[in-house]
Amino acid sequence: LYLISLRDVKSVISFASISWVWFVPFLLVRTSSEAMSTSLFLIGASFFLKDGKKNSIFSGLLWGMSFLCRFQMGIPILAGNLWKLIRERKWKESILHSTFLIIVILLGVVVDRWGYGEWTFTPFAYLKYNIFESRASEFGTSPFWFYFYAPIVKGGPPLALLLGLGSILYWKQNIKGFWSIVSLSFLLIHLVIPHKELRFLTFLYILAPYFLSQAVIGTGRGQKGLWKLAILTNIIISFKTLFTPAHAPINLYRFVYADNAAVYLTPGQENGQYFKLTMPFYEGRRVVTMPSNSVGKGSYITTTYKEYQVFSKSHSCRNTFSNYPEWILEKNIFRWRERSAILHVWNCEG
Repeated sequence: LYLISLRDVKSVISFASISWVWFVPFLLVRTSSEAMSTSLFLIGASFFLKDGKKNSIFSGLLWGMSFLCRFQMGIPILAGNLWKLIRERKWKESILHSTFLIIVILLGVVVDRWGYGEWTFTPFAYLKYNIFESRASEFGTSPFWFYFYAPIVKGGPPLALLLGLGSILYWKQNIKGFWSIVSLSFLLIHLVIPHKELRFLTFLYILAPYFLSQAVIGTGRGQKGLWKLAILTNIIISFKTLFTPAHAPINLYRFVYADNAAVYLTPGQENGQYFKLTMPFYEGRRVVTMPSNSVGKGSYITTTYKEYQVFSKSHSCRNTFSNYPEWILEKNIFRWRERSAILHVWNCEG
C-alpha cells in the first residue's frame, strides 16, 4: 500500500520485485505471528509516512496490532516513531499516533486477563522469561553470523546472495531513511539475541526485494547478467515450492495413514529415540510406530540414507514409498545425503 500510494515508476518496480520473489507468498500464506505482524506493520507504514490526524490514528491502531501479534515488532515500531519525531518534530501527530497504539496494547492486556485469569503485562513477562532469564536459549544458541549465511543457503543462492548484497547497498545509500532505520534496528537486536531462527527475520525477508530494486535503481546500473541469473533461480525455486509440500514428511504421513498396516516399525537409535507419527492430519484410524533393533516381518519406516542402504540390500524387504527418486540418491553432491531426511517405507516378509 505504501508503494502503490507513491504512484511512480520507481515504486511500481519495487512493488513488482516484492511480489516476484518466491518466498514472499510462501511466507505470507502461512499462518504465523511473523507474517501477520509484518503485514500489519507495512500497512500501518502506508499511513504513518503521511501527514494528517486520520493517518496518525490508523497507523497507531495497526502498529499496535502488529506489536500484539509479535512483541519483537516493538523494535521497528519504536525506531520508526523516534525517526519521525526527530526528523519532523510533529508532536501532535506523534502523540495522537502513540495514544492509539497504547490503546490497542491495553486492550491486549484486557484480553490476556480474560485468557490467563489474572492481570499480567505479557510483553514484559515474555521479555523477562526469554531474554533476562535466558529461557529461549534452552532451545539452542547460534553465533551472530548465523543470520548472515543461513538465509543465503536456505533462500537459494545466487538469488538470496543478491538480495543480501542489495539490502546492504540500500542501507548504505539511505542510511538515514525510514526503512533503513526500522530494518537495521530490527536486525541488530536479533543479532544480539542468542537463540536464532530463520523465521524471526520474516520482516527483513519481505523488505529485501524492495531494498534490492531500490539499490539497483539508485546505482543506475542494469546488471543484466545478475538479473537473468536471479530470475532463473527464482523460477526454479518457485516451481519446486509450488509442487512440493512445505514440510517434507507430509507425503509420508499421507501414505502411512492410507496404508493397511496399523503398526510401523522404525530402527531404534542408541539414545532410545525413533521416528514418531506426530501429525495426524491424514489419520483415519489409529496408526502407531514402534522401535525395532532388528529387521523381521512387518512394515518399516527409515529416515536416513544409512538405514536405506541396509534395507535395500535385504531380499525380503520391498520399498513401497520414497521421498526421493533412486537416481537422485546415487548423486551425493556436497554430501547432501548425510544431512537430509531420506524417508522410505518398506514391507518386509521376514
